[in-house]
Amino acid sequence: MRRVEPLLYNDAMAALPIPAAKSAPEDSSEHVACAVCGADDPVQLFEKHGFSIVRCRPCGFAYVDPRPAWSEVARIYRGESYYRNDNEY
Repeated sequence: MRRVEPLLYNDAMAALPIPAAKSAPEDSSEHVACAVCGADDPVQLFEKHGFSIVRCRPCGFAYVDPRPAWSEVARIYRGESYYRNDNEY
């Protein structure tokens, strides 16, 4: 039987271009409305790993708000630790 090497998402992310960071602070983020219905009426559910998870009151969709900057998202997904279950509950 041929052994198949798993493709690490980290390798795939390394191939993606990251937009040049504008002169914004590393922790910049932006408030976003619901991507499903467009409403701007969230209620905070909880925080996890420093991110605020909210639920849209009109449609019930849960999402991160404020949304982290692209550079922060790329940093999270590029890190090998994201793909391991090192979380403590």
